[in-house]
Amino acid sequence: MLSILDKYILKRYLGTFVLLLLLFIPIGIIVNLAEKIDKILDNEVPFMEVVTYYFDFTIYFANLLFPLFLFLSVIWFTSKLANNTEIIAFLSSGVSYYRFLRPYIIGATIVCIAAFVLGMFIDSVSIILLTVPLFAPISSSLGYDPIAFAIIGIVAIEAGLLTPPLGLCVYTVKGSISDPEATLGKIFFGAIPYWGILLILVFLIAFFPS
Repeated sequence: MLSILDKYILKRYLGTFVLLLLLFIPIGIIVNLAEKIDKILDNEVPFMEVVTYYFDFTIYFANLLFPLFLFLSVIWFTSKLANNTEIIAFLSSGVSYYRFLRPYIIGATIVCIAAFVLGMFIDSVSIILLTVPLFAPISSSLGYDPIAFAIIGIVAIEAGLLTPPLGLCVYTVKGSISDPEATLGKIFFGAIPYWGILLILVFLIAFFPS
């Protein structure tokens, strides 16, 4: 169960994260639209096509900024706690440093799950470039085995290659066979057991890194 401390920090932490997304995503959309507005008008692109494009762009842009905003949220919110001497109050009341970090870890997990879902739309190389520079130093500073961290990342990305709508492995299989009955839906459905095995492997390595 979440304590009052957990709920307080999670609310402020995730609230800061969402606020940053709401502030910067519209800016990214406006800048991109300003660059493409002439081409859109010249080619008379249908309105729904534009809406679909910017829906996908929003997902891409949000996933691109997830690591940065997660980092900024921690700095911004924690500095506000320190400025209000709330951290001192927490620690002096008997809350351990690691107990104080728990809601941060919970919040980061929530964001990672969201990033995993968005990762269905992003290729694996982009995910590695976006996440490894940020999370590798953090895992190392927490004493986590870097080899285990690398294996978890690779296996999770491999699971992403089986998930719709990107699912590069599924599209590769579809492109290599000529059977008309082998639809993408059937291939995705057939990949579910292997996807589940990969997720189980991720949890096993996370809990038993040695």
